[in-house]
Order: sequence, then structure tokens, then C-alpha cells
Amino acid sequence: MSVGARNWIAASAALTVVFVTGCGDDKQKAKDTFVRKADAVCKRVLAENPRPKPARTQARAIRATSAANKRASGEERRLKSLKAPKEQQRDFAAYKIDTHQLQQLAVAGQAAAIDGRQALYGQALKDAKVKGKHREAVAKRIGFRVCGKPPPGAAA
Repeated sequence: MSVGARNWIAASAALTVVFVTGCGDDKQKAKDTFVRKADAVCKRVLAENPRPKPARTQARAIRATSAANKRASGEERRLKSLKAPKEQQRDFAAYKIDTHQLQQLAVAGQAAAIDGRQALYGQALKDAKVKGKHREAVAKRIGFRVCGKPPPGAAA
């Protein structure tokens, strides 16, 4: 084999490696952009709806569930405009469903707090904690750094 043929083969192999590596970079770049945009939305929603003091009274329980409802519905509304890369679409759909269900649990908890129905309020909190943990796991799979995490000061 001539030197020219060997150089041509080496150059072809190098271009193939660059091309294949470049494809992976585009997918990673799309994922990073998506995660960055989603986390910016979640950070903004958390800043607009800070977590109130722990709910030790009925009035605080109403405020806490109202704030949780505002956080979840604000996040849900703003994340609708984002399109996840193909590899994250299934997880992102699950994340949005979990967010919607958390919002519904906050509404149920708020109604129970307003009515003074402690057992129903406690069940809504318990269900929200379970759903929140599931949503946090999905957020971690997607790669979110802000979205899906409990608000600062939230009970674990």
C-alpha cells in the first residue's frame, strides 16, 4: 500500500471519528439547552412563590397549600412551551403529569385546610410527599438541577 493511500485511509478514519463524535455533541447540546431553559423556568417560579412558614395552624396550612398550588400551576403552565429532546420526551411527559398531580393535591389540601378536615389535609400532604419523591427521581433522570427539587426549607 502506498504512503498516499495510507494517509487517505488515516484521514478518512479521523473524519469518521469527528463526524460520529459531532452527532453525540449535538444531542448533548440539545439536552443541556433544554435542561437550562427548564431550570430557569423553575427557578423563576420558586422565586415568585416562596415557601411559607411551616403549617402549624389552620391559617398557615391554607397559605402553605396555596403557595404549593401556585408553584405547581406556575411551573406546569410555563413548562408547556418547552419541547424536550427525543431522548427526554417520555421522562418529561411523566414529570409534567407529576407536576399536575402535585398541583391537584395542593388544591385538595387547601380545601381540606379551609374546611378544617385534618385527616383529609394529612392524607393530601402524605400523597404529595410520595408524588414529590417520584417527580424528583424523574427530574434527576432528565438532568434537572432546579426542577423537581423540593423548595428550600421543605420538609424531607
